[in-house]
Amino acid sequence: MCRKQYDFTCMQGKFCYNRDMSKKGNPKPKGFGQKIRQARFNHPMPKYWGALHHEWKGGGESWRGFAWRIARRTALERDHYRCTECGRAERLQVHHLRDKSATGGNWDNSIENLRTVCVGCHLRTHRPSIFNLPCPICGKSHPSKGPNACCSDECRRESKRRARATWQREHSVERICQQCNRPFLTWKSHPFCSRTCSDKGRRARGIP
Repeated sequence: MCRKQYDFTCMQGKFCYNRDMSKKGNPKPKGFGQKIRQARFNHPMPKYWGALHHEWKGGGESWRGFAWRIARRTALERDHYRCTECGRAERLQVHHLRDKSATGGNWDNSIENLRTVCVGCHLRTHRPSIFNLPCPICGKSHPSKGPNACCSDECRRESKRRARATWQREHSVERICQQCNRPFLTWKSHPFCSRTCSDKGRRARGIP
């Protein structure tokens, strides 16, 4: 075509153009895709959303209505990417104040109906029975993460102490002290019943 010499490496090649560049017309300038994304940012295309899309299959539980991603991003920017309940900035979600059962079966994605919350506050809103549980140590009702969660650091330390004592009691065996010949319970492979007998036994063996 252009009479230009080129490296003929493929038996099927007939012209000197690049095959990757010829798939969709001429090569695009640098930054062309970024300009397109910025032009379409926060501008939904209603002809390709929901039931009008050619791959629409009826939707599911994750369907939040038309332009949900744009509404979600707007709510996050309004709340400065912070949870409105506790102020956290990690694992954020957007909560509907009125769900689809209160709005006639369709999600209301207006900015007034959205609020930014973290995962913990979101679960506490929808499932309060999971969090308002009594403490297994003191019995005080508190927002917990599970049925065995404690309400304070003191209760956690007491829970660990009780668990350690229970484990030692279940794994303890009866042994005979090699110094005073008295039986004692221990969960360790130790030949003495106390520190005093241990010191006496070490001195008797000449161990400093």
